[in-house]
Amino acid sequence: IIHTDQFVDYDYNYTTYYYNNSMPVRREANVQYIINMETGVKKQLALDTFTEMLEDDPTLYNEFVNIKQKGKRKDRMFLFLRRYNDKHPLFFPHNGCNKAEMGQLME
Repeated sequence: IIHTDQFVDYDYNYTTYYYNNSMPVRREANVQYIINMETGVKKQLALDTFTEMLEDDPTLYNEFVNIKQKGKRKDRMFLFLRRYNDKHPLFFPHNGCNKAEMGQLME
């Protein structure tokens, strides 16, 4: 799972108290996404989407959902993201070698 930030521009109409006409205002927002590198699925980072992506690893998933307080769960998302990525490393081919050969190179 990869975490990424993306700045998104959006327009909306802003109506002032004194004037009845609306004027478009442009805003920029920082949106966080997680990408499942096995499936290519990209979702906005939220507690429910992160929990859904953790279902691939039953041990981490059960540990995560058994944290009783939602606030603590949200605070620990990045810790569990790191633990997930440590257990499921992402390999990129080096000079055309496959995943098994890459594992031998890492030893």
